[in-house]
Amino acid sequence: MSTPHLLDLPTEILNHILTPLPTSSLLRFSETSRHARILANANLHTLSLGIAPLAPAFFKYLDPSITTSTANPYEIWLRIPQARSYEYLTLHNFQSALVTSILKRHGTMLQHLNISVWALTLPMAKAVTSLRALRTFSLRIESGVRYVRGIPRSRIAIEREEQGKAWDVLTESAAEWSGRLTTLKLENCDVRAEQLAVLLKETRGCKELGLNRCRYLGREMWTSLGEWEGRAKLKMLDVAECGGLLGDEAREVLGTLDGLQVRYFVCLLTAATCMLTPKQTLNLYDCQEQRPGEFEGLNEELWHIKDFTAPRPGGYGENMIIEVDPDYIF
Repeated sequence: MSTPHLLDLPTEILNHILTPLPTSSLLRFSETSRHARILANANLHTLSLGIAPLAPAFFKYLDPSITTSTANPYEIWLRIPQARSYEYLTLHNFQSALVTSILKRHGTMLQHLNISVWALTLPMAKAVTSLRALRTFSLRIESGVRYVRGIPRSRIAIEREEQGKAWDVLTESAAEWSGRLTTLKLENCDVRAEQLAVLLKETRGCKELGLNRCRYLGREMWTSLGEWEGRAKLKMLDVAECGGLLGDEAREVLGTLDGLQVRYFVCLLTAATCMLTPKQTLNLYDCQEQRPGEFEGLNEELWHIKDFTAPRPGGYGENMIIEVDPDYIF
């Protein structure tokens, strides 16, 4: 009698075993056989991947603990060995091909995607549009990579143009991949207000929205939020260094986000009265307001948002002196 093997179990039982495994364990399991790889690909529901930015040459003057730290918010943190020995274009194409390949391979059941890359490329955008089960999408573009070495301005211009086309692809196919999103977080992305409006139009169940350092999102961003039919379901809004000056338009839009504001529902029970207060978060710290203190006052008087971070005070960071050790100057 042959010895029973794990893979001899019914597929339903194997899926039940594999579903709670962390990504690293699931990937190791996929290396054991072809059948295991098929099962692993179908059970990868969450992908948290960050490609480490290239370290500038002057990092060698810093404390080793700074340059060798592995602390990061991603479950898989990829560092390319001897990255400075390759041309930037080679590295750029490598990270695009790698991320695209992973998304295509594991995209069937992928529900939560949290990635950090150097640039958003067309192949990557097309791979994202095929993620029909996606619920959470968090994209961070590393801003410092282009300043690591001398990169021709023509290359930077080409990269920006491709990112613009990539966002066009994502918005044109928004109905196919973003309709089920409950969380959308974008950091340092070249997305425009009209493109954001298309994404939000399809995500009527979105409860968390984060927009950080998206330079093309000016005051028009508040118009997009104001026209979004699903804005009442929003529970968390994090805006940093985008959206222009906070003024009348931002105030009116924030006043319509009922999901952020505390609403008390009194339930008459047999012997008690309960008050249900949903969790709300509004972070405006890295924004600037036209009238200092206005939004903090609005929250105290009208909104009553439980977790509220007011815009930083005017003049923050001005007239500050930074002392530099001469040994760091070269």
